[in-house]
Amino acid sequence: LTTQAEGTYVLSPSSLVQLQAGFNRQTAKIDPYSYSGVWAGVAYQRDLPFGFSASIQPAWFVTRYDAALPAFGKTRADDALMLNMTILNRRFEYHGFTPRFSYTFTDQRSNIALYSYTRHQFQIGLTTQF
Repeated sequence: LTTQAEGTYVLSPSSLVQLQAGFNRQTAKIDPYSYSGVWAGVAYQRDLPFGFSASIQPAWFVTRYDAALPAFGKTRADDALMLNMTILNRRFEYHGFTPRFSYTFTDQRSNIALYSYTRHQFQIGLTTQF
């Protein structure tokens, strides 16, 4: 089960801000792998000169599991901070698709050290508007 809400406010013809929040519930056959999570974030997007568009989106995630993992003797609890930055140029287009470059930083802290990590992720993809 996943539920999310989003509100968008247009600041100008070339920029907008979004507020985002959500809840998810995962039910597994055994309780240590069942969890509930909430998240909240904000996004800012701006059209720049020469056809560029850029966005920045920080978000915070809280995940709580239902029961203790037998191997660790405690119930897992994770908190994660994520920051995504994306840039694209609408002038570079091929058959309606534009290349998009993204960088995502994730810092997850868990009360079980095995599940704590820091990640730097780079993505190159294509995007289009319908």
